[in-house]
Amino acid sequence: MASSTETQQGKALGWYALQRVRMAELLKQRHNKEFKGSSEGTTSVDSSMAKDSSTSSNTSELEKAVGEDSNGRQTHTKNEGADDEVDTTNAKPCIDSKDAKKLQAVVRESHTILAKAHSVFPLQLFPDSVNIDRHKLTIVRRQFFGMEQKVSVPLENVKNIEADFGPLFGSITITSDLFINNTQEVKSLWRDDAKKIQKLVQGAVVAQGEGIDLNKIDVNQLRSLLIDLGSGHSRSM
Repeated sequence: MASSTETQQGKALGWYALQRVRMAELLKQRHNKEFKGSSEGTTSVDSSMAKDSSTSSNTSELEKAVGEDSNGRQTHTKNEGADDEVDTTNAKPCIDSKDAKKLQAVVRESHTILAKAHSVFPLQLFPDSVNIDRHKLTIVRRQFFGMEQKVSVPLENVKNIEADFGPLFGSITITSDLFINNTQEVKSLWRDDAKKIQKLVQGAVVAQGEGIDLNKIDVNQLRSLLIDLGSGHSRSM
């Protein structure tokens, strides 16, 4: 009787021990599953964070590249502008340009004297002179040996010219806004020289007012036509 009771107690203890082992295994398996799930969640979070970090890094690199490209273009544009300015500054003038040829023609025409006259010595110890070319009228005043003063005015800026005549001599008075006192007078000219200067300048003023290009007319013909135009007489038909 006692042996059977011990046997039943041993079986009961064994059954309880087996149940405890099973419960321990179940708890262990559950714990492992929970740990695995938490580790997977952490891994996914870390992965997403890594992806976000990579995306932001790529975005910042792209913005940086775009900024560098924009700065590079601006710098290149500035350099091109600077090069253009340097090229413009260092550009050599062209000898055969249209303006250079035109200026050379004007210089040649200025060497063509239409008329000139001098004050009579000894009425003036240091005679003054008047020179007229296709473009301008020049008055040269002399005060002493090697000392002179030149006054020039374009023919189109001459407003009027007056002449006074005596038996042998004459004088002319030229009016222009470019003169300091608006007038310049040259005295003690020979009578014929004063007449010729007055007629020629008066004819040039009239021709300029009509828009006639004096540079396209032969010098001898131009001189004759201007004197005739400035003579102030009319011919009967």
